[in-house]
Parts: sequence; C-alpha cells; structure tokens
Amino acid sequence: MTLSQSDRAIAIALDYLRQIGIVWSHHPSASEVQHAYERILSSVGTRPIEELIDLTIMRDPGSLAAVEVLTKLQPA
Repeated sequence: MTLSQSDRAIAIALDYLRQIGIVWSHHPSASEVQHAYERILSSVGTRPIEELIDLTIMRDPGSLAAVEVLTKLQPA
C-alpha cells in the first residue's frame, strides 16, 4: 500500500488469508458477493445492530490476524 501498488497488496493479503484457511477470489463474481452478503445477514439474524456489541470478544489469534490484514487492506 505504501508503494501505491494496490493490486499487489491485495494479492499478498489474499495469499496470506489463503494460508490461514480463508479463500477469497481476487475478483469475485456478483453471485459470490451476494452469497457472502447473505451469509453475513444469516449470521446477524433478526438481532438489531445494537445487540452486536454484546457478542463475545474475538480472541482467536488467527481470526485477529485476519481482521488486522483486512483492516490494513481496506483502502486498496
């Protein structure tokens, strides 16, 4: 990202995520995006957004690392 190489940053991040078992496409199709969106909605269910703060705090090191990578990748 620092070198303004967004495509490379995305490729590296996706490779890292693949190594920890999270497989995402570099260029997802509309149906892949829709499926992911539906999975998120299914996980949230009918809970109002305010209740999500009461969820258990994530402590799994792999999941935390994945969130960190995705956070850094967001501008790309």
